[in-house]
Amino acid sequence: MTQETKQQQSVNSVDTALTEKKKQARSEIGATNLKILEFARKSPRFQLEAICVMADVAECGGDLSRIPASDLQLVQWYLNYGYFKEDGNDREKFSQHRMQRTQQLMRILPQFLSKDACTVATISLLNLYNDSQEIDKGLQHLPSRPNINVGTGVKAG
Repeated sequence: MTQETKQQQSVNSVDTALTEKKKQARSEIGATNLKILEFARKSPRFQLEAICVMADVAECGGDLSRIPASDLQLVQWYLNYGYFKEDGNDREKFSQHRMQRTQQLMRILPQFLSKDACTVATISLLNLYNDSQEIDKGLQHLPSRPNINVGTGVKAG
């Protein structure tokens, strides 16, 4: 099963959760789908992937062992995103960055999950955030800050 197929299935499960949350009129369902589509269009792909994985986690009752490691890695990548070698190798600073990213994702999840599913996903997300092995791995593999001004001769600062 390709990553795109998995992502589509996750989006479908999020859509199903939204429609099962309460019985909606057909026009309301269309509005919900439009809301999801608008959100997807303005969001980075890795953020959408993290949301889909957390929807899967909620569907599995928070049992992270039932989620493929490659999918969990997408969430770890989301948590680490935006922290670069130039920011330093300070574990506390890196953890603070990951907590900010965790909080961002926690604020997004209620838009797509029922209250109970959101609670399950949030608890699991906090476990992923706090995984010391993943924190160490993230610190060891920090990317360099991208040079935004490519071709202008000006280095990014």
